[in-house]
Amino acid sequence: MSYQALPYTYGALTEAQIDAIPTSSPKIPAGSTVFNTDTQMLEIYNGRIWLDERCLCFLVDSGVTVVKGNTLYTVGSGTTATGEVALMTNSSTNYPKFVGVATRNPVGGFVSVAHCGKVQAIAGETITRGEGVEPSGTAGRFDLDTSPSTGGFGVALESGSAGNLLWIALQTIELG
Repeated sequence: MSYQALPYTYGALTEAQIDAIPTSSPKIPAGSTVFNTDTQMLEIYNGRIWLDERCLCFLVDSGVTVVKGNTLYTVGSGTTATGEVALMTNSSTNYPKFVGVATRNPVGGFVSVAHCGKVQAIAGETITRGEGVEPSGTAGRFDLDTSPSTGGFGVALESGSAGNLLWIALQTIELG
């Protein structure tokens, strides 16, 4: 068996190594690829941020601080929709606008948002593996889903405590 190099622009790197690739001089060309060894996924650079097949690129609402693992929703609705995202809470007015989970810290005001699949999210309380999850009362976090008919968006893949990044299986969410 012979060795063949990975067919990616930047090969196989950890997420920290990918984030350390300079994006300005020289500029990374849109369409560049890398294999993320932490998530085990191919990522493509869209000219602003790295995205994988679970993700879409969104602009973060001004004045909002988003970090990796935050649950997010779209700002506004109908003719007032801005296409930007902000931190999700368990408020019933946010449920129809739920978008997904930030897979990285934003870059230049843009964030990679997963809408399905295995993803790390920030727990808002002690979480038990195998339980359903829903938006938390703490903005940008998730809690156990105690009422499965109202706003659940996935299943916890590991147990952990509040404030920790935990793996969840995120269900595909329809944009409201």
